Amino acid sequence: MTSAPETRASDTAIDHAHSMCDQLRSHAAAADTERHLDPSDVEAITSAGLTSLLTPTRFGGGEASFRTVVETAILLGQGDAAAGWFMGVNNAAAFVFALFSEQAKAEIWAGGAGVRGAGVLAPSGHAEAREGGIELTGRWPYMSGVTVADWIFVTAPLNGSLGPGAELGFVLLPREDITVDDTWFVTGMRATASSTAVIDGVFVPEHRILRWRDYDSSVYQGIYRSHIYSVLNIAIVSTLVGEAEHALELVTGKAASRPIVTTTYRTQAESAAFQVELGRATQIIETARLRMLAVADDLDRIVAESRPANDHEKTKNRADCAYVAQACWEAVDALASAHGTSTFSQVNPLERIWRNTAVGSRHAGLSGRVGYELLGRDVLGIETQSIGPTL
Repeated sequence: MTSAPETRASDTAIDHAHSMCDQLRSHAAAADTERHLDPSDVEAITSAGLTSLLTPTRFGGGEASFRTVVETAILLGQGDAAAGWFMGVNNAAAFVFALFSEQAKAEIWAGGAGVRGAGVLAPSGHAEAREGGIELTGRWPYMSGVTVADWIFVTAPLNGSLGPGAELGFVLLPREDITVDDTWFVTGMRATASSTAVIDGVFVPEHRILRWRDYDSSVYQGIYRSHIYSVLNIAIVSTLVGEAEHALELVTGKAASRPIVTTTYRTQAESAAFQVELGRATQIIETARLRMLAVADDLDRIVAESRPANDHEKTKNRADCAYVAQACWEAVDALASAHGTSTFSQVNPLERIWRNTAVGSRHAGLSGRVGYELLGRDVLGIETQSIGPTL
């Protein structure tokens, strides 16, 4: 059963996200061109507490349900997918931060819950052992939100370089310990500013290291017992649902005034072919939303049962998130074709949505090839953890 405080927190987050939609839409084109969110939007999302929904309550955060995170990201995605992605990444980072030592958490949230975070799961870099910690050097690309982050985590080998025998772990660093190399020149999701974090010979004390060999989700309480990769997946894919819903709104809104050139149809709305395509896209998007909410509810159910996720649940989450990402892309691409070639005018917001969805749905964590392979192996009774993340 949902508690009264959680219900209020959920309602507050959703109300804030809903109220930001028009502002995000008005800034989206410029954010796409400039390759970063408008600073006022970053501040609005942060100050409303939407970046700290998964921050522990004892540090001023929401420690909210995963359904709240998903619903909030969907709403922000209706304004601008990059904003919903930014919000999701921050909450994913807050979730990982909460797994570190008490000393590390006290440092991160010393000034309150309004801390922005970023991180990268793909391991990179080189570490040398030092008394009381490690000295870390390397480059970690594709770190969404790194330009405005206060703290980051990276995944790194803790005993040298990547290769056989490498001991992996999460490493926590404050913003002043890194530099940012502006490498994010891409087709879509430009405003996520997913550039490269550069670390050059920085000493990291032991209390800011989370060694994977020592990680045991069962020792945590509440939401922090959840499967790390499952949380990170829902944090980024949810915004694509909102973006697809925005595309549907745009195409539907123009259908009664746009003709179909080279036919006798005065408007798209009169065409049975258009009606079928619109109906199909609507069904796909509604199904993606329902699947996304079900994924969140699955995670919340596991939390309520006070246990870690089992291998089947981990595998199902990855396949579900891959399905949602691919469904959003399929629907947006179909809507773009139904709308016509004006979709691809750079002054048409549908063009940006098409690019954003094309790129966002292809994130490595949302790969259907991997997600469906894992699910297929699970259905056949073949072990999955040798090719999928176990955290």
